[in-house]
Amino acid sequence: MNADNDMTFDGSQRKRIRFYWVLLSIIGCLIVVIAGMGQRKAVQPFRKVVYATNGVINKHWFCTHVKLPVGQNLLSIDLSDLQQQILQYSQIESVTLVREFPNTLRVSINERKPFARMVVIQKKKRAWGCVAEDGSVF
Repeated sequence: MNADNDMTFDGSQRKRIRFYWVLLSIIGCLIVVIAGMGQRKAVQPFRKVVYATNGVINKHWFCTHVKLPVGQNLLSIDLSDLQQQILQYSQIESVTLVREFPNTLRVSINERKPFARMVVIQKKKRAWGCVAEDGSVF
């Protein structure tokens, strides 16, 4: 036998190697798909809010004024949209939103601190407000 001939494959051996290569590729794809399905079940719908603030806005006020996407998948919640919705209230200076798996949203609010109270009179009606140290009115 020739040393060069020991390393060559005939047509049937090539077909067998190609068959096993395709079979292993299909099995690998199936493993990835099945593993992905298992991961999907791990992410549960959003059900719980853990709330913290440095001011006077309580959790009840927060939950009634902010449209929380309860029941939605935790990963599908757009945190930047929710953050912009919360920051529309002038008393809130900043907010931090954190996903805590499997089904919790952690909300931390930093409120503006009042420096002075003011009253605005328009058409014989009084409206009270506060002024923060940075000059913002809320």
